[in-house]
Amino acid sequence: DGSYEILKEKYPNIKLVNNIEELLEYIQKLTEEFSSTILVDTPSQLLSSLINAKKADCERVNVSFDFQWDFESIHIPDFELVTIFGNMLDNALTAASKCKDGFIELKVLERGGYLEIDCINNHMEHIEKEDEHFVTTKTNQPELHGLGLISLRKTVAKLRGELDIDYTDDRFHMNMLIPNYK
Repeated sequence: DGSYEILKEKYPNIKLVNNIEELLEYIQKLTEEFSSTILVDTPSQLLSSLINAKKADCERVNVSFDFQWDFESIHIPDFELVTIFGNMLDNALTAASKCKDGFIELKVLERGGYLEIDCINNHMEHIEKEDEHFVTTKTNQPELHGLGLISLRKTVAKLRGELDIDYTDDRFHMNMLIPNYK
């Protein structure tokens, strides 16, 4: 009746299957493709978009990205949310991408009126501090680097939150507690 031709024109990659085995094999292949690109969906559309973008960046440079969340809503203004997550994840990705088995582990949890943000990544650089500020390891225009962490600190302070940073020779850990109520 021409239905297949119409579908083929609209969807050139469509495949006509002649038996149930072919259909099951095709469904299995689609399932595998979809499972490798699982999108993060949190109650915050902005955070979901940010996480999905950073997750895609991680996949491009072979850095594993583990994200866990447990919150009902986020009451942090959008600009501050982007500042915090953008700078934190950019720094984590830069460091982890230089490692053979780079990884980022991120948790965003609601804790009694606070949003706890916990991020751990691996690194392989010597970390230096000067006057309580980290010295950038980036060699191109160093005067422009390191501003992300300064901006992140200022934003957390503006929101009356707390930021703790811990590190070892191969791990970098940021933990934030930020008020999350109207």
